[in-house]
Amino acid sequence: MLGLARQLVEADRRVTLVEFVLLAICTRHLAREPKGVPPVKHRSLDTLCAESGLVLSLLAHVGKGGRAAFDKGIQAMGLAAQALRPVGELSFGAVEKALYELKLLAPLKKPIFIKGCLETVMADGRPTVAEGELVRALCASLDSPLPPLLDATDPALAARSCSILPASTGK
Repeated sequence: MLGLARQLVEADRRVTLVEFVLLAICTRHLAREPKGVPPVKHRSLDTLCAESGLVLSLLAHVGKGGRAAFDKGIQAMGLAAQALRPVGELSFGAVEKALYELKLLAPLKKPIFIKGCLETVMADGRPTVAEGELVRALCASLDSPLPPLLDATDPALAARSCSILPASTGK
């Protein structure tokens, strides 16, 4: 079933933000994973600079906050300065691989990553529903649920647009 959902999402070779969020949540709940807690592979975010930078780049582009938003997220995580990735590097496959590695981060370090994501989204002081749902999907992928961030009934927040991701070209 998950394979069919992935095929449908990638059929037009573009992954919209809504499709990305839905697929992330479906993967979290439908993927065949071993029972229990995932093993810890990374004890520090320092070993996940590239992966963290890729996910923060996605958030910065979706929220249209650019370099300033990205830098706030990196600083919140205490990571060394790095380059904002161009949109062309943000394929679904690349983000999926980054999230897999981040899922293997020590549980007590995941809140630091999530704080960086929230700082990126909140950089302009006006988070959108789309940004909030993207952060929620990222957290679900990491097995770290996130409480509600935004008032979804606020039409001003819902009206802001979101960008799309190119589909991965292969597995």
